[in-house]
Amino acid sequence: MSTALVRLGMAGACVLVLVGCGATVPKPTPTPTGSFEPSPGTISLAEKGYEQGPSALIPIPDDAAITQYVDQPNVITASFSQPDGAEIAHVLRADLPGAGWEITADTPEAILFTRPGWDGAFTISENVSAVTVRAAPQ
Repeated sequence: MSTALVRLGMAGACVLVLVGCGATVPKPTPTPTGSFEPSPGTISLAEKGYEQGPSALIPIPDDAAITQYVDQPNVITASFSQPDGAEIAHVLRADLPGAGWEITADTPEAILFTRPGWDGAFTISENVSAVTVRAAPQ
């Protein structure tokens, strides 16, 4: 995969964060539906303290170290310093479909996923990885 595509993926994740942070009046966000049982060794972002959006439906390794976060009604983001991005990507590929997400694009450096009312992206760079989920435009 070219570095241009990796940069494009990281830029897309940043745009998702900035769009969420720039909203002056929050729109009503869809209520997450369904239940989800993470795989062994996996927890949800809600179990790491996230309260907004579909955080209970975003699986991550239970040893994930979140270094930066956004937890707003219309956008949630987690940047990870560990484990490495490939391990987090493995968890997302394995557990997102069971949590009601459809993976719409998948490369070694990025995953795009969606469910009714929400769009998400996961990107990997050399030292950090991040997942962002935002309310889908209506």
